[in-house]
Amino acid sequence: MDSRKIARLRSLARARRRADPPDAYPLRAVHAGFYECWNVSPYTRTAGNINAAIFVLLQDWASYDWLKSRRDWRLRRIGHDPALNTNKTLKRLLRTTFRVKLSETYATNAYPFLKGGAMGAAIPFAQLVGAVRQFALPQVQIVRPRLVICLGLTTFNAARVACHRKSIRPICSAIAKPFTYKGSRFWCQAHTGWQGQTNRNRGNPDRPRNDWRRMRRALQRRAQPHLTSNIGRQKE
Repeated sequence: MDSRKIARLRSLARARRRADPPDAYPLRAVHAGFYECWNVSPYTRTAGNINAAIFVLLQDWASYDWLKSRRDWRLRRIGHDPALNTNKTLKRLLRTTFRVKLSETYATNAYPFLKGGAMGAAIPFAQLVGAVRQFALPQVQIVRPRLVICLGLTTFNAARVACHRKSIRPICSAIAKPFTYKGSRFWCQAHTGWQGQTNRNRGNPDRPRNDWRRMRRALQRRAQPHLTSNIGRQKE
């Protein structure tokens, strides 16, 4: 294990634990810190390969209202709910597209705090961009993946703005326009939750899968031959 990477990631987690986010809640606010951890996001408990070629950037981990009604020991232990469509679809697409497990990637949330309201509540875009600058981009620079998969248009645009680029809409245009930041290729994909997948596959149920395949092929074309195996070359 790279002790320098671990130390830098731990420093980011420490900064997140100390923070008092505006109009949101720190993890320590729920059940006396029941879900607290030494990652920027609890999601990384399962997907914490600090040398991963693939980095998954989700929008946010959970809402305060959703967590305060439960003490889920499995959620605390592995950092995500395997029963959620978001996670089931993400795992399937990683497996079928790149032949990797979630545990072989590095995954985190763009917004590492707890929003108020329901799980589907919106986060002010400026706050999301600020969190990406403070926490997500530093993690990308530490892990140094070849590919950063941004789940959802809002997450992708927050990353673009944090990297001093303009937002792109609609999602079909964003998927077609990945960008490179300090050696990592940022790519937009439809959110893997039910609504994101339903909206994207309207008229063509294979569209999300084809989006991921095009992403893989484009990345392989950019790759040096000796690195191509890191992104899961496979037959069509």
